[in-house]
Amino acid sequence: MRHERYFSQPLEFHPERWLSPEHQLYDARYANDNLKAIHPFSLGPRQCPGKEIAWSQIKLFLGKVLWAFDLEGVQGQDKSFDKDFSVHAMWNRPDLYVRFLPAKGQTLPGKLSLQR
Repeated sequence: MRHERYFSQPLEFHPERWLSPEHQLYDARYANDNLKAIHPFSLGPRQCPGKEIAWSQIKLFLGKVLWAFDLEGVQGQDKSFDKDFSVHAMWNRPDLYVRFLPAKGQTLPGKLSLQR
């Protein structure tokens, strides 16, 4: 929503308004912006017609990746799913690094080759 009631400089593109106050590029003039006033896909009967297509593409992509690769945690991380990950209104996700390995019995198309 481009309205001065919700955003400072609402008609200008300022991606730094979305940064947390701890970020080095944070700009305090956006501290009072109501970031919950914007809904990228919108809500209700007039929501974005491409929303379901986008979700379908994301699911298809993840399905293909997870079919073709096994995931392996990168050594040196001490992460506990129960302790380090939490859900409130949004996920609190610490950095989690994984290695994509070709699934057993799967061959990768084209010139792509991975070695373990």
